[in-house]
Amino acid sequence: MALLPILNELMRRDLRRCGVSSRTVQIQGAELHYYDGAGSGHGPPVLLVHGFGDSANSWYQSLVPLKRALRRVIAIDMPGAGRSKLPEGRDHLTLSELYERAVEFVRDVVGEPCVLVGNSLGGALTLRFAARQDELCRGAIAIAPAGPPMTPDELQGLRDAFAAPDRASAHAVLQRIFTSPPLPLFLVENDIRAIWRSPAVRKILESIDPGDFISPEELGQIAGPCEVLWGTDERLLPSSFIEYFRKNLPPQARIEIVHGWGHLPQMERPKEVVERIVGFVRSLEAAPLRAVENSRAQVL
Repeated sequence: MALLPILNELMRRDLRRCGVSSRTVQIQGAELHYYDGAGSGHGPPVLLVHGFGDSANSWYQSLVPLKRALRRVIAIDMPGAGRSKLPEGRDHLTLSELYERAVEFVRDVVGEPCVLVGNSLGGALTLRFAARQDELCRGAIAIAPAGPPMTPDELQGLRDAFAAPDRASAHAVLQRIFTSPPLPLFLVENDIRAIWRSPAVRKILESIDPGDFISPEELGQIAGPCEVLWGTDERLLPSSFIEYFRKNLPPQARIEIVHGWGHLPQMERPKEVVERIVGFVRSLEAAPLRAVENSRAQVL
């Protein structure tokens, strides 16, 4: 019996009990599920974007604390992930198609400029959004982001890892994703392996080509506030990625190497992730005040 769907449903019910809505919307033929929590704080909405083979429930431990601290927080299940459905007749979407639906989701559902927070593949989509949709993006936080160019061997190695031909290989990948895999994880290893091997997930990796990588020119187009958070215990993505970001992100972007973080800190270190997101949003609120103070200082 598959346990992961049961756990996911229990998380969804718990979030609803805590005042986080569970909703669906049609976007370009795909039925997208998302969580939406209205809080009593200030600042722009925050949109949480999950990574490859994951779902909005990876933000389960962050949603309620963010809801309490901010004005609005949303977490989306990308097409083919979680409770979201692909367009009829499609077994997967390419990265560019996922990006297009994310843009429309912000326009139609979020309805105003927002802060995007993305992990892994979601981090790549977040950086691309910040580069191309300045009018819709108040800021971007990319946590262990994918996106930089990969050699053919690196890309094939990632494809081979997530092919997970047996439970032992799935366990090995989870050991790379988590710094200290929780003991109950072994109960759902086969369920996770089934998700990775589904066409909706597997064919994303198969469809990646050089045009999907984030170029130096594209990173240079990011005009707003931006943070890249990379853990000292990152073991899934190549360490060369962080050097690529250091070299090509614009001067206002901030890169932080966070001690003890692995690939999924929102699941392993949720309190620290929440603190950084809240701090980032509040810094945006303080920015106009700092600008006024600086102008006064210049006059004096």
